[in-house]
Amino acid sequence: MFNFSIEPIVGFEPKGIPGSLDTELIPSIFNKDQINIAVIDSGVDFGKPFTNNPYTTPYLLQTSNLINCNNSPTGYNFTNEGAPNDILDLNGHGSMVTKIITSELDKNKNSYSILPIKAFNKDGEGTLLECNLCFWLCTRSSKSGC
Repeated sequence: MFNFSIEPIVGFEPKGIPGSLDTELIPSIFNKDQINIAVIDSGVDFGKPFTNNPYTTPYLLQTSNLINCNNSPTGYNFTNEGAPNDILDLNGHGSMVTKIITSELDKNKNSYSILPIKAFNKDGEGTLLECNLCFWLCTRSSKSGC
């Protein structure tokens, strides 16, 4: 009841390793003037999404101090794929959306952080409950100073 779906990206193969996040992609210092964007989608491939070059600038929002939810260094996984802190995109859609956002922000030389929230599984399926939990998390993160 109340299920949602997104189309998987044809030919997408994640480059990241499930459960293995490169913490160099998380800034060690919080910049209060940066733009923070929550991407509620299928996660993010922190390997080499849609390019031959990996991300070189720390771009993932540090969340371990915001909400004592699941000991995640960044982002959350509300699907049944992997651990609650495994944000690796197995679908491709979330990585594509993230790359579009970061490309525009980089082009305009904005300082930013992305909060990846995984609501859709590798088949692009998610539920209303999972989506509502994502919005709840964004609200809580915002009240925590994010």
